[in-house]
Amino acid sequence: MAGIKGTNTRILMGGYLLSSQTNSSEIAATLERIETTPFEATGKEYVTLPPSAQVNLGGYMTFDTANGSTFENRLRLAIDTADTVGVIHYVTVPAGSPGYVLPGASTSNMQIQSPVAGVMTVTGSYASDTGLRRGTCVYSGTISATGTTTPVDIGAAGSAGGYAYLFVTTETGTGTGADINIESATASGGTYSSEGTFTFNGVGVVAVTLSGTINRYLRLNCTDLGSATSWFVTCIACVSGVTY
Repeated sequence: MAGIKGTNTRILMGGYLLSSQTNSSEIAATLERIETTPFEATGKEYVTLPPSAQVNLGGYMTFDTANGSTFENRLRLAIDTADTVGVIHYVTVPAGSPGYVLPGASTSNMQIQSPVAGVMTVTGSYASDTGLRRGTCVYSGTISATGTTTPVDIGAAGSAGGYAYLFVTTETGTGTGADINIESATASGGTYSSEGTFTFNGVGVVAVTLSGTINRYLRLNCTDLGSATSWFVTCIACVSGVTY
């Protein structure tokens, strides 16, 4: 079976799609245990700590005076203010492909290499105590009208909620109070129910907490463009017990 090529990787940092500036990604999740064995124990005893996660990225130094949407600047800003990082690995299109989200992530290290005659490169790591969440990309593309996207099959229904993340990376026009629902149904052509609403005013990332039963088929439903002409959005849904 053919593997997924590294060129089919999307890197999202907050409201910015930075795949064109990065060239490597490494995802690491760690579950640590501390030994707590006392003298009178009959066997080893441990305390299991909450999972920790880290995303290591490499890329190139670029400059953008318009809005600072560069790999270097996103790393710099996340030193003081936590961001949300998304990584999607796909074969032909992102929708339906696995995606990983590191919420509440801060920069743990940042390095810039400046060779005399070579390209300046940037490497950095995002770390989070929240833990890494694996999900499925529900949609990635332009939304220019109200209505629904093509449903994505996540393989099974969930019963314990989860999380969904909408990365808004491009705004055409000026929008305020745009609304996109994430909906689920038991069958692709079935009746869909809203599981949460993403409300946003511009470029950025919005998270919603999902609760209860999340059915097998997911889609987005734009109910209000917020007066903007269009938005480019990417949604990753993480369903407890199904995708993570």
